[in-house]
Amino acid sequence: VKTLLRRHADADENIRQIMVKSLVNFLMTQHKHADLCADVNDTLVKTLDDPCVDVRLAAIQQVCGLAHAALCVNAYSGAVEEKTGGDNDNNAGGSSARGSRRNSPPPISVVSAELLEAVGLKVRAKNKEEHRTAITGLAQIYFKHYLRPRLEYVQEGGDDVNIDEILQIWENVDSDLESKFGWIPRNVFLCVSYSDAEDAEMRSRIYQIVDDTLLGTAKREGSTLTPTARACGLAIILQS
Repeated sequence: VKTLLRRHADADENIRQIMVKSLVNFLMTQHKHADLCADVNDTLVKTLDDPCVDVRLAAIQQVCGLAHAALCVNAYSGAVEEKTGGDNDNNAGGSSARGSRRNSPPPISVVSAELLEAVGLKVRAKNKEEHRTAITGLAQIYFKHYLRPRLEYVQEGGDDVNIDEILQIWENVDSDLESKFGWIPRNVFLCVSYSDAEDAEMRSRIYQIVDDTLLGTAKREGSTLTPTARACGLAIILQS
């Protein structure tokens, strides 16, 4: 991997794209090697500023895909997400249990806060595909690893949830999660300021991302929030 790290500045953009995929794959499969993973995260941060837009896009897509696929450790309940047959398993229908364990995703800690923040900077990129990909990916990461875990007890309580469970949302705030993910809604809403000349579709896209992804109305397994949880989620987002 040390040799691979030095190739992030290779003259051949195809090599740099291959390097991005290989580095993300290293984080996915070798996440127990903390020191090397830290070096890989630092290199991917540099790759997000690559002169080639295709390399930058590959980095955004790969990093967001890794973070979204990573296991969610709920700091509020202590629960660890179980691997289920959801969206990420569509191409693994014939895999054995042994293969499933071997390909189990890494914890979200494998993606550093600095790498996520570097992706966050891409929401102001001039290239439309870059900022659209970054916004969508970050919103999905925020919902899975921050908002949904924070709303877990409110969600479980349904529309008759005890008011004490709602108040606990603001009384028990995990500072590490807040630091790593809490800034994402602010970056998403920054894109509302795009003029029609810059990106005519951006404002409507942001509204859709907020409604479908950040507030959990998309009809996907594990993604739909109750009305009460959605209201609390909106309050958290506006407070950020």
